[in-house]
Amino acid sequence: MFARRRTAVVIFLLLSTSYLLYKSSVKFERVATGSTINKKLGEVYLPESLDVHLFRATPIMKQSVKSKLPRLDTLAWPDGTLSSFSTAQSIQNHSVPAKPNPFQPVLSYDQRLLFQKLLKTVADILFDNGFGDRFMLSADAVLGSFRHHDVVPWTDHAGFLVDVTIRVKVRSLLRRLSPEILLHQTPTQDIMFAKTTESSENHMDLQQNRFTTLQEYGWPHIHIEYFEMNGTHITSIKQARPPQYAWPYDVVFPLYLRPFGSDWFPAPRNPKEFLRWRYGSVDLCETQSKSHIMERLLPLEMIPCSDLGERYAFVEHRVCGTGVQVASNDEMMLGEERLMRRKAKDTFDTIHRICLAAPVENGGNVICVFQIEKALTNNNLNTGVLKTFQRSPHYFINDEVEQEWRE
Repeated sequence: MFARRRTAVVIFLLLSTSYLLYKSSVKFERVATGSTINKKLGEVYLPESLDVHLFRATPIMKQSVKSKLPRLDTLAWPDGTLSSFSTAQSIQNHSVPAKPNPFQPVLSYDQRLLFQKLLKTVADILFDNGFGDRFMLSADAVLGSFRHHDVVPWTDHAGFLVDVTIRVKVRSLLRRLSPEILLHQTPTQDIMFAKTTESSENHMDLQQNRFTTLQEYGWPHIHIEYFEMNGTHITSIKQARPPQYAWPYDVVFPLYLRPFGSDWFPAPRNPKEFLRWRYGSVDLCETQSKSHIMERLLPLEMIPCSDLGERYAFVEHRVCGTGVQVASNDEMMLGEERLMRRKAKDTFDTIHRICLAAPVENGGNVICVFQIEKALTNNNLNTGVLKTFQRSPHYFINDEVEQEWRE
């Protein structure tokens, strides 16, 4: 009798242990989505703890919040977005073209890492001092985030918009980063750059700045622009003369976190509408108006982004899953963003997917640069058609922007 009871207890314990191990493995697999699985299959990062409120920018980013955000450094990323050589090598060899080939990658591998380091260093110091809800990605960085989850491949320009009322404090904080990271001030914007490399090392691709012109700051660098508010709109103080870009307050605030490379940064609440006010159309791809390497103006070229669909990956925006959680106060929901590249006419590769906060007023409509009715991806995905925006009345080109760039 005793032997039977002991056998029954052993069997019960074995079954209980097996069940607990099974539950743990299932839970681990769900939470791990976005790391190993994402790299191979481009699956959706949607752990149980993910909700809309997690992405709202707060003065200080708590570690408990950061640990729950999708890990961008574990996602798969497209190739072909970096220059195969350091720009400094071209400068040293006097082979920098007067007119760069349009839509060619600008940043090399180490220059891109330095670019990200500058952004993250500035963001970290602002979060650490309670300014996490008073700065955001600049317009060109929002464009890169919205279309590529990264810097626009053929540009080298990104930075932050910061509340002008905290400019004195921000500058004081940024000066503390010297001598590793340096601050160059102007009346309307600031420039952050790293310590410069020795001229004897210019042939090497290093995470250091180069002096490519007679300017007091090196390249690559990031811009710190400042905005002011009048109660209904916010404007950038960088512009020396009209027309000024102005954004409705509710398009920008409250700020929500968006991906840019391997890190999350505060960004406007409604990035699509924010970009419409700044650029007019997000389905037209433009070259830079200025070379930040050589500090000179360039002719502007534009083509439909769909023409670049086989060369670069673009983000498709849609609703995340079926049971969408909505935050009633800001009218935000979980949206799914898929980084995709065209393989053939109607076939696409999904490189990665993430879920994040998106405004409800976008209506769950699919936004994609690929102008087709239906597109089959490796996951049998329907993309739909992107509605073309009209150009913003605030849009202007080289001759009118020259004074602004020369500041």
